[in-house]
Amino acid sequence: MKMKKYTTLFLLLLVFVSADAQQDITSRLTAKMSTEIMTVLQTSPYISKQSKVVVLNLMNVKDKNDSLRTPLGVHLSKNITHELLQTISKKSLPYLVLVPNIEAERMMSSFFIMPDSVDESDFWNKYLNNQKPDYYLSASYVIADDYSAISIVNCQLIPDRYNISNRVIPVKNVSVELQNDEDKKQLMQFQVIQDVKQLCDQFAYHLKFYRKIKNIQLHYFTEEVSGAMTPFSKKLGETLTASLTRVGGYQVTQVTMGTRGLFTKEDLTPYEISGKYVQEGERVKVTGFLKNSTTQAVVSSAEFYLPASVLQNNGNGVVDLTAKLQADLWTNKGNENVSYQQGESMRIYYQVNKPCFVRVLYITSENDSIVLLDNYSIEMKEAGKPMMIMEGISSSPYGKEKILLLSSTVQLPQITYVLRDNVKVIVPNSAPVASRGFKVKEESDTKELNLLSTPK
Repeated sequence: MKMKKYTTLFLLLLVFVSADAQQDITSRLTAKMSTEIMTVLQTSPYISKQSKVVVLNLMNVKDKNDSLRTPLGVHLSKNITHELLQTISKKSLPYLVLVPNIEAERMMSSFFIMPDSVDESDFWNKYLNNQKPDYYLSASYVIADDYSAISIVNCQLIPDRYNISNRVIPVKNVSVELQNDEDKKQLMQFQVIQDVKQLCDQFAYHLKFYRKIKNIQLHYFTEEVSGAMTPFSKKLGETLTASLTRVGGYQVTQVTMGTRGLFTKEDLTPYEISGKYVQEGERVKVTGFLKNSTTQAVVSSAEFYLPASVLQNNGNGVVDLTAKLQADLWTNKGNENVSYQQGESMRIYYQVNKPCFVRVLYITSENDSIVLLDNYSIEMKEAGKPMMIMEGISSSPYGKEKILLLSSTVQLPQITYVLRDNVKVIVPNSAPVASRGFKVKEESDTKELNLLSTPK
C-alpha cells in the first residue's frame, strides 16, 4: 500500500516536470519575468494600489549603442502582458495591466513603442482606449552568442512623464538556459517571418509612429558580405515601397545605387531607409535603418528573419491557392484619414493574394459610381504583387468620396454603365456587387477606402 502511494506521488511529479519541459522557452522566460514584476509591484513603497502598467516592446540588445525592434521582442512583450493579467486575476490584486486596442494590435512590430517624437497623451489616447498608464514597463532581451541562454535585462518601471512624484523602479534581470537543440530551434522559429510582404508590413507599421515624416528616400537593401544589389534587393524594395505607402501614407522615392533622391522644399525633415541582408544557415537576417538624411543619424532600426528559401525565388512568394482570398486597397497617401487638396496627385493601388476577378469603383461626392476596373482577371503572375489602378489630379466636385474594391474567384455579375466624358458611370439600380445564386463555389473579399477632397 505504501509503495503504491509513493509510486502515485512519483508519477504526479513526473507529470509536472514533463509539463514544464513542454512549455516553450519564451513562456518560461516571461513567467519568471512576470514573477519579478509582481514582486516589485507588491513590495515597492513607491507604487500605489490601482496603478496602471503597460508593457513596452522588448528591444534586442546587440551592444551598448545598438538595440533593435524584432518580432521576438513583440512576442515577449505580449507574453509578459498575458502573464501579468493572469496573475492579477487569479490573486485579485489591485493593479491594472493595459492591453492594446485593435489599432495597436495591428502595430505588429511596434507593440507599444513610443518614440520621443510622439506626444505621450496622444499615444495613450489612440492606442490604450484613453487609459493613461502610471508606469511603462521597459526592458530588453539578450540571446547568448552560442544560443545557450536568453535573458531579459534593463527592466524598469518608468513613471508617466507628467507624474513627477513617481520614480524609476528597477526590476531584477531574469534568464533561462537553452537546454537542448529543441529549445534553440523554438527560439529561432519565433524570430522568423514567413514572407517578404509580412516583413515589409511590420517595418512600415513600426515607422508609422513617426508622424512628422512625410517623404522617405528608399535605398535598395544590399547583400551584407558583397554589398551587391540583387534581384532579392529589388523585390524587397518594391514590396517595402508598397507597404510604406499603404500603411503609413509616406511619399516614397526609390534611390538607385550611386544616386541621391530629391525632396521638395516643403519637406523640412528628409529621411532615408537603407538596409542589408545576410543568410545565416536556414534563415535570412534582414536589418533596416531609418536615418536623418542630413545628419545620417540613425533614428530607428529593426531586424527580421525570413526563411532562406526566399533567396531561391528572389523573394517571390509561392501563391497559395488554398488560402482565403484577401485584397488590399490603398492610395499614395495610405489608407487611413486620406484627404486630397485641389491639384494634388492621386494614385490608387490594390493587391490580391491569388488569381481572381476584381472590380474597382470610385464613388464621388455626388454619389456617382465610376468604374475604374471591371471584372479584371488577376493571373497567377500578378497575384501577390502591388498594382496601380489609376493616377490623376484631385479636382471638383469636392467632398466625401469612396473607393470600393470587389474581388471574387468567379466572375462578378454584369453591371450597366454609360459613358460620360469618357468615364464609365454606373446606371442607378444596377447591382455593383456580386449577387447570390452562383452554382460554383465562390470566394470574395470587399475593401472600402474613404477619402476627402477639398478645394485649396
